[in-house]
This record gives sequence, C-alpha cells and structure tokens, in this order.
Amino acid sequence: MAVAGVRQPGRGPRGPRDGHLYEGYHGYWPLDSRGVDSRIGGEAALRSLVTAAHARGLRVLLDLVPNHVYEDNPRYRESQAQELWNMSDPPCVCGLGSCDWGRYIQTCWFTPYLPDVRLERPEALRWAYEDAVWWTEAFDLDGLRVDAVPMMPRAATRRIAAEVRERLAPREASFFVGEVFTGPGRGDRGDPLLPRARRARQRVRLPADVGAARRDRPRVGRLRGGRGVARRGRGEDCGQRRDADADDRQSRRHAVLVGGGGRDCV
Repeated sequence: MAVAGVRQPGRGPRGPRDGHLYEGYHGYWPLDSRGVDSRIGGEAALRSLVTAAHARGLRVLLDLVPNHVYEDNPRYRESQAQELWNMSDPPCVCGLGSCDWGRYIQTCWFTPYLPDVRLERPEALRWAYEDAVWWTEAFDLDGLRVDAVPMMPRAATRRIAAEVRERLAPREASFFVGEVFTGPGRGDRGDPLLPRARRARQRVRLPADVGAARRDRPRVGRLRGGRGVARRGRGEDCGQRRDADADDRQSRRHAVLVGGGGRDCV
C-alpha cells in the first residue's frame, strides 16, 4: 500500500504557467519536511494506519520528496545564503524559456515556489537520507517511493537507499521504488547529461533481423536491493531455481528500484 500526501503541505492557492490555481494538498510541496498533515490526524493517525495495514498483511510504502521543498520551508528560509540550493539568475524553471527539461533536469525548479535542493552538497544530501531514515523508523514503514528520481544525482538516490538499509534492520525489509517523470524539451537530442544508453538508442538503427533477435532475449528487471532479474532466464542455475521454487511462484514480485548489482531469477 502506497501512502502519499501525509506531509504538512505548502500554502496555496498558487498559479503556475497554465493560469489555473493549485494547492499543495498532495504533500509534494513540503512545508515541514518531517511534519504529518494535521488535516489527516497528524502522527497518531499515520501510525494507526500503518498498524492497521500490518495487521491485515499489507506492507506500507511512503512517498519521500528529497528533490525540493516549498518556499516557506524553514530549511530554505534559514539557508538561502548557503550553497544548498540550485540557484540561477534568471531563475531556471523547468520547461520555461531557455530552461530545458533535458539539459537542466537536475538543477531546474518545478515551479518558482519549489526551491530545488542541491544534493551534491553534503549537508543537503544529509537532509535527504536522514529524512528517509526518520520516516521509516518513526512510522515502522516497509519502504519508500522516492519522488522525482531523474531530477536528482544518481549518487544521491543510492545514498538514501544505502543509509536506510544499513541503519535499519532487517535490510531485506526496506523496499524502494523510484518515480520517473520528465517534461518536454530538446535536451534529449545529444545532451551530455542524459544517459549514454539512451543517446545510443537514438543514434543506432538496428537491422530488422537483429532487432527481432534482441526482442527474443530474456527481459531484465530489478528486484529488491537493486539486483538484476532475468525474468525468462535460460541458464542452468536459473532453471534449477525455478523448478525448486515452483510452489512459490504466486508470491514472487519484481519492481524497478533505486540501486544496482548482480543477477537473480524470477
């Protein structure tokens, strides 16, 4: 069960580029990075929800928003003079003017009132992983759904996952899934900030027979802890494990997570 919108939201209404008014009821404008919205009952209500879910055999994932805060968040108000935010002059708002989603994806602001955290700075990164540990431990969570993964350095999301798994036991109980979202832009046309594999796919056009052969290969996903998963493995080890685990197939799960590593079978 995924739980979103529990953080104390930023004040509204606000009017973004499309001329409509919006409010931060959804919790993605963090006003208090560790505060539970009083409108849903505060911390006591969240703990009660998690306890009830666990009693029914449900695992609970909570949204984590480390990429940005609301402009009235004390962290931003008290540290604007420090190099903890991705600042620019003029301001770079994602997708507006020359601030392209692709080229500036890790430094642009979603809106003018959502300061973007500069996670390359140790103190800013510490906010992110300490928040992750605090929420997981304080409310007995089973994992986290990390918001806006492409907007952050990969080292930051890996550090967040590593801190939670190393500091909270058991390690295997910490489940991570990352949100991937990007807006329109021209940065996907050879921009050096984009992954090499993605640029390579745009440049290379494979012959039809090669493309068909590639489609027949085992698909690869990710399992808890970031381990690669061969969903249709053909090796001897995978075959042996599938036969041994045939009775347990219905309980198997796989998802795209934050992390990387070896291989396993499904």
